[in-house]
Amino acid sequence: MQGMSEEERSSTRELVFWDPLAGEAVLQVVAERRLVSPGQPNPPWSSTAGQWWARLQNVGGSWLVVDDQDLTPDRWR
Repeated sequence: MQGMSEEERSSTRELVFWDPLAGEAVLQVVAERRLVSPGQPNPPWSSTAGQWWARLQNVGGSWLVVDDQDLTPDRWR
């Protein structure tokens, strides 16, 4: 919908899983979010949490993400 925006604040990120042999990591993000629209310019904030899985590969001394996905709560670590 036109004029809508998503706002996020108080975001924290934590590495909750790391397997250096497999090059896999899971990052957990906890924050407050709200959806702002022209009809509701000051909606309440709600808490949100999510986890993101990534496969990393070291290339020339730098870690690159070669695969990733958002994890559904039933797959959280």
